[in-house]
Formats: sequence, structure tokens, C-alpha cells
Amino acid sequence: MYRWDVVVIGAGVAGSTAASLLSDECDVLLVDSDPFNKTCAGILTADYTRRYNVERSCIERTLKGVKIYYLEREVIIPYTKETVEYSIDRRLFDTHNFNQALGSGAEYKMWSVKDLLETDDCVKLKTSEGTIYADYVIVAAGLSELSQRIAHPKTIGYCVQRRVDGVVDDYFQIHLGYHEGYTWLAPKSTYSLVGSGSPDGYPEIPLYRGHSSPIMQGVIPYSGPVKTTATRRTVLVGDAAGFVTPIEGEGIYYARRSAELAAETILDNSSPSVKDFERRWREEFNFTPYRLYRKIASDSLTRAFITELQRNDRFKAFIEALLTKKDLRKRDYLKVLPALLKIGVLSYLYPASSRRE
Repeated sequence: MYRWDVVVIGAGVAGSTAASLLSDECDVLLVDSDPFNKTCAGILTADYTRRYNVERSCIERTLKGVKIYYLEREVIIPYTKETVEYSIDRRLFDTHNFNQALGSGAEYKMWSVKDLLETDDCVKLKTSEGTIYADYVIVAAGLSELSQRIAHPKTIGYCVQRRVDGVVDDYFQIHLGYHEGYTWLAPKSTYSLVGSGSPDGYPEIPLYRGHSSPIMQGVIPYSGPVKTTATRRTVLVGDAAGFVTPIEGEGIYYARRSAELAAETILDNSSPSVKDFERRWREEFNFTPYRLYRKIASDSLTRAFITELQRNDRFKAFIEALLTKKDLRKRDYLKVLPALLKIGVLSYLYPASSRRE
């Protein structure tokens, strides 16, 4: 019976990052039956570019900002000079990270994992090629039956995506108001990826309906981090842990950073348990903006929010800082308090009409 120090399930950015970091000191097996097929907008946000170098060959477009729409009403939020975000070729990006993991010494198998059972002294994994054993397991395969055996998300988001050729822009777009959820456009070099997400099942994509390219489908946690992201010998990272905020196009940074924190926790020999992973990410990650959006999102508030953004440059600058995770102090919030109160009044006085189908 061969036993690995760590088995990493999923060879995307989270799994490949964890395998790269652990391979110097551990015997690591990386398992994924389909490592390069991801339903993802492919955005490297300001959080990512501040912390990490970006492989230039993966970059398709440098983004100038965000466009937010409520149906046909548009607000352009340009990025300031210190903000850098990229739209990338996700397949090239994943291939680059995967090759780094293999180069660091991780072993790779194109297997699928059917089940895992954690015991006092190991984790037993049932794979498509038989049973294997590990001291620790990192689940980095997105939201799946396997991750949900550790913890269920409160809400699941159902995502669809297609490629639209000839549609380009320099802004990441978020469209609201068409259904219970969101629609986005991620511009690439000569095309764009357009998609929608909803908690009410796979939605239709309301933009560029005339394009007949194939539809990709996937699921993500829609309600923030799951209740339990670590047991004694198993860690959930990236989407598997609920580390995604789709309204911001944010997922890749959280995937990589959570994988780093998981690897650090495993390499810390002060405790045989990896439950300390939860403390580490909670001290660092901030999901407050997305949680607030999920709690208060409504047609009337969204329309009032867009209206105020169109009229108020100070509020627009505040939202740019919020979206790009800049340091905001108490006085920054106080400056926009009148705008927030105005949004509340407007949404009450002028409720929006029902969503357009």
C-alpha cells in the first residue's frame, strides 16, 4: 500500500499552487481527470496583481475599469492609475501553473476521486483506479459532491458561459436586472466570454442571443464561504470552500491565496490537525461587500444605486476603491453616507418595475 503525504484533488490554480508549495518537503499526488476545462471569466483582479507576478503570455487584455448595468442603464467606473487588472486566457494560465507543479516534483494522475474517508491516522480515497491513502488531502476541485461531503454551501449558483467572437471591450461588465442573479462579459483579445449565474437554476444568457457557440455550464457557491473549510486531515480551498465573489469577477485570487494558506498549515508541524487553516483565512479574507450585496439586493435598490453612481463622482470613486480592495478608512465610509441614505430613500419612493425577461 503506497501512501502519500498529501493528495491534492483538482489541478486548477488552487490545486497546482498547493502542489508546487508542498512538493519540496512532501510526497505529493495531484489528481484531476480534466484539469483544463473550467467555466470561468478569467479575470486577474487587483488583489491578484498586487501580490503576484503574472505570466505575460496568459494576458489577453488589460482592463480599464468596470461597467455596471441595470438593464440598459450604464455606469462606467474607470480604474485609477495604481489599479491593474487583466483578462487572461484561462487554459494557458492553468497550463502554466500545472507545469510549475509538475516541475516542483508533484506526481500527477488523470484519475477521478469517488469518495474519501477520514480516519484517525490517514485519509482513505476511493479513485477511478483503486484505493489510495494520504496523511492529508486538499480538495481544490470546485463545488462538487466531494467538497459537499465536508460542507454544503447555503446557496448554489448555476452558471452558463459562451464565447462571442468579434465582441471586444476594455471593461469587465456586470449586468443586473434581467433575472435573479447576474450576467457578465469578460473581454479577451478578439472575442469575449459572456455568462450568467443564478441561484434559480441555469439561466438564459440575455446578451448576444444570436451567437450559436456552445454553452458551458458549472456550479459555484453563491453565499460566501462554507461553514467548515477544514477538518483534522482535509482542507477545502478555492471554490470548494466558497471563496468566490462572482459580482466582482473574483475567484482566482482566493483560489491561489487559500491554497498557499493550506500549504502553510500542513507544513506547520506544531499540530497534526489542519483545522488552523480556518483561523488563517478568516484573519485575511474579507467577504463583507459581497455578503452585503446578497442581503440587500433588489430591483429598487439596484436602480437607485445605478442612479446615484451616474450623478455622484465621489460615490463612484468609493465604489472603485471597494471593488479593487483598496484600504478604506472610517472617514471614507462617512463621506459616502449621504449617498447611501439617498439610495435608501430613492429605492423606497421609486420602486423598480419587475425584471425584464
